[in-house]
Amino acid sequence: MGLVNTLILARLLVPDDFGLIAIAVIITQLLQNVSDIGVSYTVVHYKEAEDKDYDALFTLSLIRGVIIFLILTISAPLAARIYDDPRLLTIFIAMGAIALVQALINPKFYEFQRKLDFSKEFLVNISDKIFSVIVSVSIAILYQNYWAIIFGIAAGALAKLFISYALRPYLPKIGLKAVDGLFKFTGWLTGLSILAAFNNKLDVLILGKVLPADETGNYFIGYQLADLPSSELAAPIARALFPGLSALKEEPTKMRETLLRVAECVASIVMPACIGLAFIADDFVQLVLGDNWAYVPALIQWATPFAAITCVYSGVHSYAIAKGAAKLLFFRELFFFFFRTPIFVGAALIYGLQGAIIAGGSMLLVNATLFSLVFGYLSKESPLLPLWRARRSIASLTGIVLYFMVIRPLFPVLETFPIMVRIALDILISASMYTTFHISLWHLVGKPEGVEQMVFSSVPFLKKFSNPV
Repeated sequence: MGLVNTLILARLLVPDDFGLIAIAVIITQLLQNVSDIGVSYTVVHYKEAEDKDYDALFTLSLIRGVIIFLILTISAPLAARIYDDPRLLTIFIAMGAIALVQALINPKFYEFQRKLDFSKEFLVNISDKIFSVIVSVSIAILYQNYWAIIFGIAAGALAKLFISYALRPYLPKIGLKAVDGLFKFTGWLTGLSILAAFNNKLDVLILGKVLPADETGNYFIGYQLADLPSSELAAPIARALFPGLSALKEEPTKMRETLLRVAECVASIVMPACIGLAFIADDFVQLVLGDNWAYVPALIQWATPFAAITCVYSGVHSYAIAKGAAKLLFFRELFFFFFRTPIFVGAALIYGLQGAIIAGGSMLLVNATLFSLVFGYLSKESPLLPLWRARRSIASLTGIVLYFMVIRPLFPVLETFPIMVRIALDILISASMYTTFHISLWHLVGKPEGVEQMVFSSVPFLKKFSNPV
């Protein structure tokens, strides 16, 4: 639904609108991440939490929201001056109000994560998206104005706030009695959030100052699309992984094996999605965005192969926190910040948007490398073990490459088909070849335990094929 919303708005609005809103959204997210106290992680971690703990978390979150609102409101005139656009004045104030609403979410709601009941999180997120899409698309159709994006975000935030209390009724009180005990856990998480915020959010702010708004909008939307396989497939699995790993923290062998199985499953889905998206980028962008987004296909083609590698290590963050190694993640982010930032800034200043695209995509590989080292240190295993567990998925990507590089050029008639038909055929055929390669390799090595067996054993009429040879 988030993808559909973005694609519809990209058709109704122009890159300049997205570039403008991206600045305010990124600064808001930066402030939120910098001040993040890890409420959900804390609730999951403290299995015997009392009301005073929840009150302290709510109070800290409220203070954080008020501070962000004040910072955005006070800095609004300065932002309008720095970026030479008076529209940012009201946009900043609106985003500050939204941040304040988001700070009021019920902390007890996260108990559902601790209990591995993700149906409630689904209800909250789907409600957030439904209201956001309805409001933003309606306003975009009626007015074709950038306020569609802001009101959509606001509608989603209000829906999420209301449902968090409806599903887990609790009226928090203002109080900080338990704050000392909470900070023992949240301290490193806060530092980690600050660095992660700078690593993830500075790009658009830098480009917004050195490049035109339309090019910044191209970069913003391009990376959102390039990140789709990871953010919509890998990230939810990794988020759900943390409570499970926390429950296994007294059994390190099971904990490591769980992470590796998740890495194998994620790779089997996200890797072909990344590589396939890279091959159909031109048609995909033309279909869903239109002619105003000239730089987006190149960005997708460059970034997604690196994102495919990064996805294998998407669960390492949860693994490290569950093992109490937030400090290690903090120093990982610190190194990444000092390594990445000068390279990205230099590339953007010297080579413009093209340099930013190349630098941004390349740093995904560095990010994956650092996560692999964290895994190796904590597990006492090879840093490449998750990639090794995903070896059949990696080898099966040959089927996708073979289709697009060898077979498809033999049929130039495909280029005469309507673009939607062409994309559908490309996805169907390449996915079929990938699946065929995957199953064939699994049979060749004797049907070992792995993602293939999990899939076959979960489908009733396929269970007979899941037994090892």
